[in-house]
Amino acid sequence: MLSSTDVSHLDCMCSWLCFSLLTCDVGFNGRCLTSAPIHTIACFTHLIGRALMALSSLLDSEATFAQQAEECGLSEPWITALKDNGVATFAKLSFAITSPGTVATDDQVTRFLNNMRAGVVATIADFAAFKRVLFESQTLMIHRFKSAAKGDDAVPKKMSAPERDARLTRQRDQLRGLDITGPLEPAHGLYDLCAQMVERNEVAYISPSKCLSRQQELTGAKPEKELQLDASKTGLVIREQPITQEINLTSDLALYQAMQRRALAMDLANLASYEVMKKWTDCMFAIFLPNLLRRAFRRFLRPSFFELTVRLLYA
Repeated sequence: MLSSTDVSHLDCMCSWLCFSLLTCDVGFNGRCLTSAPIHTIACFTHLIGRALMALSSLLDSEATFAQQAEECGLSEPWITALKDNGVATFAKLSFAITSPGTVATDDQVTRFLNNMRAGVVATIADFAAFKRVLFESQTLMIHRFKSAAKGDDAVPKKMSAPERDARLTRQRDQLRGLDITGPLEPAHGLYDLCAQMVERNEVAYISPSKCLSRQQELTGAKPEKELQLDASKTGLVIREQPITQEINLTSDLALYQAMQRRALAMDLANLASYEVMKKWTDCMFAIFLPNLLRRAFRRFLRPSFFELTVRLLYA
């Protein structure tokens, strides 16, 4: 009888086998990629295709930009005007007037604002607030360049809270029939794992045991901080140690909910749609449940993991 742990292992094996078929010309026994059925590789082809979408970092987040502009005192009409003209992120604004490192003059800022809203003169408050947002945008971009030059860019980035909240709101509106709360609400760390795949442009397997809920994340241990040398080996920085917290999937329901949370996190990070990942989960349990509910006939053995995997790939 297969256990929930067995299905988790089978999920890992099938995931990597599907990925191998996508990245190699030949599969098992010299069979070509076209020999694999579409339903077994649809999840990963969709995942790789969407991994080239916009990053969720601070510089490229429209939600974070709008929140920061509002906190700086920029009025809503000017924030909307920037968005309508396609200048809705720190990265785009940092190059809109001058290059980062070159201070924009008042005349340059005035001409830019006049182009954003023709015939509207910015008040002193809006003018000052916009200059502050512009300064912060260019400062963040310069810091990004310095971090990349020093090698600090290799440190995993986390999805910003405003961006995560905005995406979660859109996701709940799109999936109205699904209650994304309680055991189905993914942990923030799970969102970060999916966002890091997009940022690094790398496909990585996320085990269901690492797909914690938000409640489990809050009750778990908090990350410890320690002093470390920076990339130049000349200074000290305080960094949080990553937590590799995992959960025990002791029941079939716990495994199913973990795979649901992974599907929701991938959907929110624009890695793969929830519908596609849901098909993958249903495909796994379609193999798991029949073997769980029935006993093997006398003088017969239950299929092994490899046999189930080959059946999934070439059925």
